[in-house]
Parts: sequence; structure tokens; C-alpha cells
Amino acid sequence: GGSAEDLQAFNDEQLAREIAASRIPTLVGVGHEVDHTLADMVADVRAATPTNAAELLVPERREVIQRVHHQATSLGNQLVQSIDAHKERTREQLYAALRRIQEKLSETARQLATLRVAVDQVNPDGVLKRGYALLHGEVGIGKEVEIETYTKRITAEVKDVREK
Repeated sequence: GGSAEDLQAFNDEQLAREIAASRIPTLVGVGHEVDHTLADMVADVRAATPTNAAELLVPERREVIQRVHHQATSLGNQLVQSIDAHKERTREQLYAALRRIQEKLSETARQLATLRVAVDQVNPDGVLKRGYALLHGEVGIGKEVEIETYTKRITAEVKDVREK
């Protein structure tokens, strides 16, 4: 506030043009409510008094607290959403890995079953069960050999040897 002489600087045409041309928002609050200057007329916002200008520039403490609370809540929600999204992606990756492990185990079980059949086919007990016999010992006329069947061991003497 002040006299007309104090406010004269705010009635300068060059200052008024600079304020009007400014890209930066301008707030003018000089004098009393009844005082009007060229700067008031071209400013983006006119405050009635310097005190009113300060009130417009500095938000109330309650508003600041509300904004901070709102931003904190929003940030917390974003964090929870981000964590949930990461959990879901991790769960999907885990299930995909488990499916691959199960597929590999199934394939290995199939290969093992195939090998088991092959081993059973050449297993001497399997051969003996099908009626074949094993001959142990040196084959020669008059030699003693042992014949093994599925259920018995037989000792025999070789009477004759012929080429097949």
C-alpha cells in the first residue's frame, strides 16, 4: 500500500507492456483494494492487497496436507498395483516353468517305460520264463554242462556236438 507516488512505478507503460507480454503467469497485489494500476489491469491475476497476493500464492496448510495425503494414497495404490502385476507375472512364469518340468518328467517316464520293456525282453529271467534255457560250461563230447531253466538247474553230459 502507499500513496499515489508509491504506486506510480506500477503505472509505467513499459512495465505494463512487459507484464502483458510475459509468458510467466503474473500476480500483482500492490496498494489497497481501492488502488488500481496499469500493472493490475494487464496481470494474469490481481490481488486486492499484498496480503491477499501472499494468500493466493501460498496455499493453506490444510490444502497442502490434503494434497500430500492424496498423492501418498495415489502412490501407495500405484505401488500395490505394480506389486500385484509383478506377482501375477511371477505366478505365470512359475506355472509355465512347472508345466515344462511336468512335460519333461512325463517324457522321461515314457522313455524309462520304453527302456524297461527293452530290458525285460533281454533279461535272462524273461527269456527263461518264455521256455528257453541257458547252457553253462564248455561244450565238448563227454563234457559236463549245466542247463538252467526258469525253475530248475540240470547237470548233463554232452553226447554229441554237430554244426548247425
